[in-house]
Amino acid sequence: MIEQGEIEKGLADLDQAIELRADDVASLLTRAKVYAEQDKNDAALADLNHVLQLEPKNRRALIARTRIYKQNGELDLALHDINAILEASPNPTEMVQVLKLRAEIFFTQGNGEKALADISQARTIEPSNPELMIQHASMLEKLGQREAALKVCLLYTS
Repeated sequence: MIEQGEIEKGLADLDQAIELRADDVASLLTRAKVYAEQDKNDAALADLNHVLQLEPKNRRALIARTRIYKQNGELDLALHDINAILEASPNPTEMVQVLKLRAEIFFTQGNGEKALADISQARTIEPSNPELMIQHASMLEKLGQREAALKVCLLYTS
């Protein structure tokens, strides 16, 4: 476990690196991640927005910003970023992350059909991913599709 003092030292180092090179995308992304982990979403968003000014299609920044928007309940902004990521032809790992996020957002908005479509598509990319299977089964169960949820669970245990 990282001690708070180590985090503060790391943040100070990142602050210094960014002060020397305001366009240091790697440092901005790292600092945004630390801020997000500390629930300092405004500071994280400021760094992510700066990255996106420098690199408008930076998928790591878009994914991180999507998560913060989702956490803040700003679902339309999150969906906007997801669409930008999908337009940028993400790699399979990113595609799974994005589809999972979008499924969660659709489900939160009450659009179970779209949520299930996204989580199913993510499962075709990573069919043995247990997190996706559990999420899929959970969505099905919450939508009253218990038999389908059970089938997903049985696939998971076999």
